Amino acid sequence: MGSSIPALLFLYVVFHLFLNTLVSGCHEQERQALLKFKQGLDDPTVSKLCSWVGEDCCKWTGISYKNTTSHVIMLDLRNVDLDNYGMPLLNSRLGSKIDSSLIHLKHLKYLDLSLNDFSMIHIPKYFGSFEHLRYVNHSYANFIGNILHQLCNLSNLHTLDLRYVFVSFDSVDDLSWLSSLFFLQYLDLSELDLTRALNWQQEINKVSSLKELHLSYCMLGNIHSSFPFSNLTSINVLDLSDDQFNSTLPHWLINFNSLAYLDLSVNEFSGSIPSIIGNLTSLEFLNLSHNFIDGRIPRSFRDLPNWLTNFSSLTHLDLGGNEFSGSIPSTMGSLTSLEFLDLSNNSIDADNKLGGYIPESIGKLSNLLYFDIGNNSFTFVIIESLLTEVERLKFIRMAHNNLNIIVNMEHLDLSHNQLQGKLPNSFLQILDFSNNSISGPILEKNMPFLSYLDISNNSLNGSIPSLLCKLETLEYLDLSSNYLHGNILDCWENKSMSLWRIPSTMKKMKLLLVLDLAHNKLSGVIQTWFGENLSSLRILSLRSNMIYENIPPQISNISSLLYFDLSHNNLSGAIPRSLGNFTAMTNIHDASDQFFYASTSALELKFLDNIVMSLNGVELENNGALGFFNLIDLSANSLFGDIPEELTRLLGLISLNLSSNSLKGNIPNEIGALKQLESLDLSRNRLFGEVPSSLTTLYFLSKLNLSYNNLSGRIPSGFQLQTLNDSSIYIGNDNLCGQPLSPCPTNEASPHTEIEKEKDDESEMTGFFVSIGLGIIVGFWGFCAVLIFKTSWTIAYYRFCDDIMEKVIVAKTIWNYWRKV
Repeated sequence: MGSSIPALLFLYVVFHLFLNTLVSGCHEQERQALLKFKQGLDDPTVSKLCSWVGEDCCKWTGISYKNTTSHVIMLDLRNVDLDNYGMPLLNSRLGSKIDSSLIHLKHLKYLDLSLNDFSMIHIPKYFGSFEHLRYVNHSYANFIGNILHQLCNLSNLHTLDLRYVFVSFDSVDDLSWLSSLFFLQYLDLSELDLTRALNWQQEINKVSSLKELHLSYCMLGNIHSSFPFSNLTSINVLDLSDDQFNSTLPHWLINFNSLAYLDLSVNEFSGSIPSIIGNLTSLEFLNLSHNFIDGRIPRSFRDLPNWLTNFSSLTHLDLGGNEFSGSIPSTMGSLTSLEFLDLSNNSIDADNKLGGYIPESIGKLSNLLYFDIGNNSFTFVIIESLLTEVERLKFIRMAHNNLNIIVNMEHLDLSHNQLQGKLPNSFLQILDFSNNSISGPILEKNMPFLSYLDISNNSLNGSIPSLLCKLETLEYLDLSSNYLHGNILDCWENKSMSLWRIPSTMKKMKLLLVLDLAHNKLSGVIQTWFGENLSSLRILSLRSNMIYENIPPQISNISSLLYFDLSHNNLSGAIPRSLGNFTAMTNIHDASDQFFYASTSALELKFLDNIVMSLNGVELENNGALGFFNLIDLSANSLFGDIPEELTRLLGLISLNLSSNSLKGNIPNEIGALKQLESLDLSRNRLFGEVPSSLTTLYFLSKLNLSYNNLSGRIPSGFQLQTLNDSSIYIGNDNLCGQPLSPCPTNEASPHTEIEKEKDDESEMTGFFVSIGLGIIVGFWGFCAVLIFKTSWTIAYYRFCDDIMEKVIVAKTIWNYWRKV
């Protein structure tokens, strides 16, 4: 008997090898179905489906099959080309249509078309007939459809992910179909509108096999705090964030003993955190941020009850954006697995905020990577020993407190505090010390990994060191509103170096996107290497310094520039015509241009949130309200010459300020091409001539200042200028008349009328000559047609010509005879 077992095993192996030989290669019907499916797809990369050739489809990318039958059981075309935020790259997504031939894949168990772009086509209804399916993922694929009720046929489903699928409103009035999915373990319906699914809790409770539930941003609105959820004993991930819940925290959470992940953020939960949360001892992730939870941080945290000692698995705790008050409990230090701690933005009012001392026990959180207590009222002076044990800390934010120093980490934000003393030197990547009282020189030692440096609104003095020019990774530099002096970015190590030579150190700053040195005491000239080497620069602000001489034409080589502010300096010379070459400003971007805003770095957006710009002579702080500006500001200098017509090429320009200079000449009539212009200030120059009528077509123009020039004639009326009925716009131009100034003399023709008259005269002359030309052409070809088709006329015409020729010959002969006589 014992000797027969190896023989049976041998026969079993041989049989299966023989069977695999018989069924090697995929079934022809399934192969043809996949090829038709491929023909209907657009593949921008060309490479994703390049392996879909040949006879054996089982070897194609994204295809898997069952060994014993060679039937296709997996179709996985999930897009794996993602950006830093986990979203698909624009030119990497498969799309177009889905051929009906896929219905022949009757043995399919795994179907993943996520993170592609099917351009709002309907999910094929026959997908509901794949009865063997266990895994379905159509998330972020730009599908639309109402097949939810047909999913009840997929009784073998283990995973269903329909996040961000556009389902018709009427199709989700209930979730009763879920009760047919007996084996479902993972369900994600996030970003589907479930407003009408009033029974969602009852139906979800019927799926006792659930382990993960994601219903984020489903606008559920109602939640029954007392509903037991008694069947969901196996659930370990629960995401009900951003669902407009308006109640206290639900008590049924106590039933989820195995819960490891809980996200109830961005709702309207109120009241205090119930003590029952202490029973969730398996929690690893807890996010209650952006609610209206008040009181002190729970007593369970403060008094260290027995269960907190078992709370050792918690790695992520986010209580930011609530209404907590009091201080951080010292027992917080017992959460030794914590990697992420956010207690920011907790305040009921100015006098009732989370604050006080930062307990030294925080230093025991040795695994902490992220620590944010910004926008509170902490006052305890930070000492370096506080965080000496937190060696892994990379991000710390304590902005907008009353703190008074620091340790090595990668991201440090202590802006809007009361810090004093000198800057630390470390291996930081992001350093934000803005809005403090820091003094002394900048960067006495190299910081080789620094990409973000903001020390604006402090008391820094001295010159800008050449050390800055060696920071190869620097993308954002804001030293505005300090007491810096000397030359702009003195990047020369050898002071005898030629003034116009590009310094070798400067070549290392090719990643720089934002450069703000405004409101200092910097002097010198703008070197040509600004345009020749800072090719990635998108924001340049040298406002309110003492910079002199000309604006170098080479500055226009920075084709990506979107914000250009040299105002309030001592610049002279003409405005370079090459400024019309700012390529990025020639493009028009609106609020729906998601690609444009996605390509805008967080560093630039932070700059724009705090920017101070001059509109109509008034400094305004953006604070995020003014949006993304295409701006040129050269005001308050000593520039002369005319306004270059080349500036009218910048079709995306939103703000143009050339005020308080010595510009002469006419305002270019082509300025009407700047259709996106919202602010135009040409005041306090020496401009003359008429106000261009094309200004009436600038429909977004809300701020206009042409005051104190030498403009003359009638102010154009109509369209946008009628909404700007403010005489201060034109004051100081003695020869201007018309609304909103004094009326023009009755015998004085409007410039607009004269222009119309000239256009009418030109039209009449053009019509006259065109009619003569047409008459000649029509008469000639009409006569020719008669000769061709009327034989008698042709004969008579030729006889007439012969008679004329004979008479001419006779006359010429007689004339010659008389001359001889």
